[in-house]
Amino acid sequence: MKSKSVFLLLTFFNLTVYSQTLSDTIIDKIHYSWVKYDLNKNPYEIGQDYSNGIKNGKWIYRDQQGRITQIVHYKNDTLIGLAEYYEYLNDPVATKYAGLLLNGSKVGEWSYETKKNRNRKWSPWKKYGLILYDQTGRMISRSQLNKNGSKLFEAFYDLKGEECYWKFYDKKGNFIRETSEYPYIIVAI
Repeated sequence: MKSKSVFLLLTFFNLTVYSQTLSDTIIDKIHYSWVKYDLNKNPYEIGQDYSNGIKNGKWIYRDQQGRITQIVHYKNDTLIGLAEYYEYLNDPVATKYAGLLLNGSKVGEWSYETKKNRNRKWSPWKKYGLILYDQTGRMISRSQLNKNGSKLFEAFYDLKGEECYWKFYDKKGNFIRETSEYPYIIVAI
């Protein structure tokens, strides 16, 4: 009798963690047919379509605190299209990385933005960096931006993925100098 009740309890626990709603969800006029909930009944995985074990459409992922961590698009279970990744490492600051994915790899220009939460009020997103990727997902260059949105510096990468060339700009975005020698002052994104 005791082993039967433990089995029923474990079965209930597994059904609770991996449950899917039978009702559909609509967010911003987009229909989602897949929702997974945690033990507190908070949705942490929301997807447009999950037929035959294959993800398609827009998917939203959330952490245990209910904050969005990813908004990505799938086509036949492959990441493709617009993507946004969120980090909350320096609370109350949120960081968003946004750009395009092609067959699961970052391509084109990706932006890095931050916003702050002060007194329970979020500031607007502020762009502070750009990274450029080629069609294979290899990083070509990265830039840090001034508060006004103009470039502060650019670092370029060789085929090995190492920085090989730098350009520097003043606060207004005017070109100052360029060098292939490793600069002594490093400004990181």
